[in-house]
Amino acid sequence: MLALEGFITDITERKWAEEALRLIVRDTGSLVGERFFRSLARNMAAALRVRWAFISTLVDPEGTRVRLLAFWTGN
Repeated sequence: MLALEGFITDITERKWAEEALRLIVRDTGSLVGERFFRSLARNMAAALRVRWAFISTLVDPEGTRVRLLAFWTGN
């Protein structure tokens, strides 16, 4: 008697995430300062498939205020 056992896994989402991360690293790796954050916002929007994205930092310990570092509006 012969038997075959196995499983199938859909790795589409994983491959998409790996490619998105690769592109973000490629496009931001050599940048610093404001250019880095602008590129990061643009690439994060593309990776998350959204039109707008922003990068900010907390400015107070309570986390009630942020300072905008960069934004992307799809243009």
